[in-house]
Amino acid sequence: MVEELPYGSGFIKTYRDHLPTVVPESLKQKIEVAMVMYDKTTAGNTFLVCNGVRFDEKASALDQEPFGVAVYSSGSSPNGYFIHHGEWTGRSVNITSEVGDILTSTGLVKYFPLADIPSQTSGPLSELRETSHEAAFKIMLSEIVSRSLP
Repeated sequence: MVEELPYGSGFIKTYRDHLPTVVPESLKQKIEVAMVMYDKTTAGNTFLVCNGVRFDEKASALDQEPFGVAVYSSGSSPNGYFIHHGEWTGRSVNITSEVGDILTSTGLVKYFPLADIPSQTSGPLSELRETSHEAAFKIMLSEIVSRSLP
């Protein structure tokens, strides 16, 4: 996937069956829809963040679970990073348990109209400005860079 990304930054809206292979299988099973955000430099480094949206039954909320990796010109970083129950605005959207049950049992969670999920399937990262996805990307990018510089 990384090789196919253009230089610069952007996002791709995707669903469980099309998540990047770097996302652990145990996490994929919880995600219905995700924003895959990236920053690819001309030096050959790519920072990839998959911000998955899942239904958290205990909290009766749609919740974001970002997972990120760095792919350097010398190869992938040895670790991926995951933020569970992060602290950014819009990370969780409360819904009733009844609505949650309907969404997960029918697969409609993919189409639940969250304001922060754009209608288009891809675009520049600037289109996510001031959204919870941008916040997740920035927080995850900070973690990746601070922990995995080659």
